[in-house]
Amino acid sequence: MDLAEGVGESSSPPRSFGSFSNYDVRNDVFNRLIEAGNEEAVCNPEFREQLDAHFNRFPASVSILNVNEE
Repeated sequence: MDLAEGVGESSSPPRSFGSFSNYDVRNDVFNRLIEAGNEEAVCNPEFREQLDAHFNRFPASVSILNVNEE
């Protein structure tokens, strides 16, 4: 397999995903945990803030498009 110089996983151009621009993975993850009856998500009033803090540790360049529970 021949690769052009300078092209690879680390040099991929930024992508635009249009319909995903309003997707909020934080809400999706939190809602799925609540719906699944996750004890900590349901019983810990500080869990949402802890979850947000977790996501805030990711670099801005990280983009999560879809959370698939499978």
